[in-house]
Formats: sequence, C-alpha cells, structure tokens
Amino acid sequence: MSESLQKVIELQDLARLYSEHAGKWLLLEVVERNGNHNPKKLRLISCDEDKEKLQEYILEDETWDWSKSYLMIFADPEKPCILR
Repeated sequence: MSESLQKVIELQDLARLYSEHAGKWLLLEVVERNGNHNPKKLRLISCDEDKEKLQEYILEDETWDWSKSYLMIFADPEKPCILR
C-alpha cells in the first residue's frame, strides 16, 4: 500500500500522485474547496486498475453521506496530468 493513501494533499500535489499510480484509477475525496468551489485539498481513498472496484468501494462505504464529494481520475501514463 502506498504511503499516499488516506493522506490529505494539496491540489498541486495531484501530478505526483498521477505519476506514482500511472495506469490506475484514483478515487479521491474532496476535503476542502476554495472560494470558487474548486477542489483545494484531496485525500486519496483508493487506487486500482479496475474502475469497478473503486465504484464498489463507494457503494460499500458505511461512512458515506451526501456531504462527501469524490473525484475518480484515470492516471493515464500516455498523457500528462494537467490542472486547470
């Protein structure tokens, strides 16, 4: 398991996670948003090559509620991570 799992990161650190987990789907929880409601801080919840496993993770999460926001990103090794 990666040391980055469950650790809160700043949005600018997403590129590092992207390269560390190339070829996998990343499930991120939005922990904090900026004044424009864009993600500012994220927590890597899980990562896997199979997107369905991450979807199952959310469905089976006993602490899930409507206030949580998630991002699911494919860390494509053929494309750079671009933050806009």
